[in-house]
Amino acid sequence: MSTTFTAPLSGQAYRQHMMSMPRERERTMTANEKAKAKFEQATGAAAQAAGRAVGNESLTAKGRAQQMKGDAREAKEKTKDIGKH
Repeated sequence: MSTTFTAPLSGQAYRQHMMSMPRERERTMTANEKAKAKFEQATGAAAQAAGRAVGNESLTAKGRAQQMKGDAREAKEKTKDIGKH
């Protein structure tokens, strides 16, 4: 069994490595949140359309609420993106 040895990072390289880690996690979280927003919007729109098709006002209202929740999440993410630049 052989073990490979990797040299520790120098001071500056270590700091750069550590500084890049939260940004990667933040990008992933932002992408996940944006995907959730799009999913909520699509699901809400589908529920709203289904409610209208069958004349179910309750389903239409629930779909509208879910779509608005997705819109709010998307707006929050866009605000975060603006703050980054």
